[in-house]
Formats: sequence, structure tokens, C-alpha cells
Amino acid sequence: TEAVGCTTCHAPHVEDSGPAYLVSDPYALCVSCHNDTPEGNGRPAQEMYEGTVVVAGLPAFAGVHFNSDDGPKCATCHLPEVAVESGVRASHTFKPVVTFGVEGLTDSCAACHERQAQPSAIGLLITDIQEATQLRLDTARSLVNSTSPAWITEALDFVEHDGSLGIHNYTYSDALLDAVYDALGLYGDTEAAAAAAGAGQ
Repeated sequence: TEAVGCTTCHAPHVEDSGPAYLVSDPYALCVSCHNDTPEGNGRPAQEMYEGTVVVAGLPAFAGVHFNSDDGPKCATCHLPEVAVESGVRASHTFKPVVTFGVEGLTDSCAACHERQAQPSAIGLLITDIQEATQLRLDTARSLVNSTSPAWITEALDFVEHDGSLGIHNYTYSDALLDAVYDALGLYGDTEAAAAAAGAGQ
């Protein structure tokens, strides 16, 4: 993967470049790298966000934000705006969660969800989702062995390699992990779960 620099996205010396001298539409720019194709960086954020079928035989769900006409895209959360003398500019923080509580910087979620919850509550929700997703990944991986169907590892890899631990598209990642848990016997009775655990050792 090549290093990302200013000119990866901006072309200030090109006459027909777009707003902020962007070389292309912001969303198209982001997903041109953050996808699971040979040209991408192996991070299937686009596939997760858009709800692309990645594991054959399992349903896919487009993210609620992706389906919304005025919903956020990558830059909305990863480049939250910060006030400057001339108005506002993209912060280029690239890390939505760390924007919580930063003076002069509206956190990525509260810009749209301030009526639903306080920023601190949204931060806790994000942390809970990511910790629960990581725990489910770790639990499932501990039970996978050489006899496990290949699609289980594909599903786990997809959720993990997306990098958001459920935030880009909670419905899709949760459904994939539900399918994995069901296949591994983690949703059965205690005896079935114990058998699955024993098979993974």
C-alpha cells in the first residue's frame, strides 16, 4: 500500500480540480483505497458500509447511514469540521472517536445525533459496540479449527479487516457474527456450546 499524502486527494495546481482541490468526489476517493480488491488496501470498508455480499450464502445488509439520502459518508465522520477564521475546514483527524471532548471540534456523531444523546453517551455506545464485537471475534476464532467450514473464517476476516469493529455497519457485522456463532454451536444449549469449545482445542 502506498503512503497517503496531500496530493493523494488534493491537486491545487490542476485547474479543473473540484472543491478544496479534490481530485475526485470525496466518497469515491476514500473507497478507491478502502476496499477489498487488488487495487485497494485490503480493508473492506466500502463492502461493509454498502452491504456488499462478501461471504457466499450469507445475506448482506446495507448500512443505515449508506441508505440515507442525506446520511454521512466517510468524510463526515473521519474528517469532522473545525472552525477557522474563514469558516470551517475538514480537520483531517481521520479518527472519529478521538474527536469527543476536543474544544472547537464537533464530534462526528453529535453533529447529526445531538437530539438523541449526549456526546459522552454516544462515545460509550461506540466503545460498547467495538468491545462486544472484538469479544465475539475472539471467542469465535478460538473455536475455529481445520474442520470448520471456510466461510466462517471468511466472515470473521471480513468483520475484522473492515477495521471499525461494527461501527461502519452494525447490522451487517452483527448478522455475520450471528451466523458464525450459530454454526459453531454458541447459540445452542450448554452441552452444544461445550462440544464446540472442545472441538476448538
